[in-house]
Amino acid sequence: MTLPTERRPHWCSDILFMNNTATNIEPATAGNLGQRRRDSSKNLLALIDSAIAAVTPKNDWLKTAPTTAAVCRELDLKAKQPDRVAKLPPEVFTQYDPLGDKFSLQKPQGHIVQFNPETAKALLAAGARLVEDSTLISDDEKKLLVEIQGKMDKFKMELAKSSTAAANAEFFNQSTRRVVETIQSGALPEKNVIRTMDSIHTEFATNRRALNEVLLDLFHQFFPLAIKAQTKALEIIRAQMAFLETKEREESAAFALPWAPSCAWKACATIQTRIHPDRLRMAATGDGAASPRDLFEGIFTL
Repeated sequence: MTLPTERRPHWCSDILFMNNTATNIEPATAGNLGQRRRDSSKNLLALIDSAIAAVTPKNDWLKTAPTTAAVCRELDLKAKQPDRVAKLPPEVFTQYDPLGDKFSLQKPQGHIVQFNPETAKALLAAGARLVEDSTLISDDEKKLLVEIQGKMDKFKMELAKSSTAAANAEFFNQSTRRVVETIQSGALPEKNVIRTMDSIHTEFATNRRALNEVLLDLFHQFFPLAIKAQTKALEIIRAQMAFLETKEREESAAFALPWAPSCAWKACATIQTRIHPDRLRMAATGDGAASPRDLFEGIFTL
C-alpha cells in the first residue's frame, strides 16, 4: 500500500528510532519526572494514530474483498471509539456456514481462529509479495532491539531483588549476617547499624521506582520501532487477507457456490486483532514497561 508523502508517519524516514529525539523524551530532572512521562506517552499515542491512518483499506477492496474491508473497518473504528464493541462479520468465526439458514448467517457462529505464531509468520511471508516494501525491521534495528532487550532483562533482574518480599527477607537476614560476621572476626563490626523494617522498605521501594523509570525510558525509546514493524505487518496481513478473499470468491463463483472463507483467511482476521496498533495504547500510557520480546511475539523472534 503506497501512501502520499504528506500522509506518511514520520517513522517512514530512515532513522533508527533508538535515541531520545525519536520520542522526544526530555532529560530527567528532579522536577520534571511526571511531566516528561506524560509528554512522552502523548507522543506515543500520536504515533499510534498515524499508524492506523497509514493502513486504511484500499477502496477497490469494497468490490473484490468486501468482508476483508469490513473487518479492517471495524477494527479501525474500534480504535477511534475505545468504548465501542467491535462487530466483526460472522464470516470470521469458525462455524460460519454460508449454506445455513438466514438467521444463522446474521450472528457469530463459534469462535475466532486461535492465534498461532507459526501461522502468522507463514501468512506474513506469503503476503510479502503484495506490498511495495515488506521489510518489518532492518538488521541494524534488530541489533539495537536485542541490545535493549538485554538491558531490560538486566534491570528486571535487579527489580526482583528490590521486591517487597526481598525487603522482608533483608530485615531478618541482617541479624543473621551480624552474628556470622561477629563469629568470624571475633568482635562486633565497626558499622554497628541495624536498619528498621520501615527504612528497608522505603529504600527498596525507591529502588523499584528508579528501576521502573529506567525500564519505561527504554520502552519509550524502542516503541516507535514496534509501531513501525507492527504497522507493516498489519499492512501485509491485510493485503494477504484481501488476496485470499478475492481468489476464493472467484473460485466459488466459478462453481456457482457461495463464498466460504478458508481457515487461512480467518487466521488473518485473528492476527489483525493481535497486531493492530490500537492494542498498544495501554502499553503506551501504562506504568509497566513491555519489552521488545513481548511486543514482537508472533511477528519475529529476537
